[in-house]
Amino acid sequence: MNSIIRRRGISKRHPHDRADRGATAIEVAIIFPLFLMLVFGLMWFGIGVAAQIGVTRAARDGARHLAITGDVAAAEQAALDAAGTIDPDRATFTSTPCPESAAETDTASLAVSYPFEYTIPMFGTRTVTLTGSALAKCR
Repeated sequence: MNSIIRRRGISKRHPHDRADRGATAIEVAIIFPLFLMLVFGLMWFGIGVAAQIGVTRAARDGARHLAITGDVAAAEQAALDAAGTIDPDRATFTSTPCPESAAETDTASLAVSYPFEYTIPMFGTRTVTLTGSALAKCR
């Protein structure tokens, strides 16, 4: 009985084990770069969504500040303060302040453009322009 148990624990190598290991290495060599691209793509997608949220928040707060104060430079600074993670040197603004004698239906507008760069292995670095715009009623 004891000899039967010992024999079951011994595994005999088959002649095709070496070929299976080679096939596994090839499968890993094919799948790993695809997996790496997927991981980097998901990571950069999340960072891009965060940057888009920052651009939209910047436009909204800048338009609100522009409608209240009428000062374009101060509105752009308020937009940059609200933007969060974006680089202030790369953001561009387009603004329309309230007219001098604003009617109840007049609005101030502010648009923010931001070039967002992302890198995915085997695809390289790409740039996408993120934009956000907002209107605010003049007071």
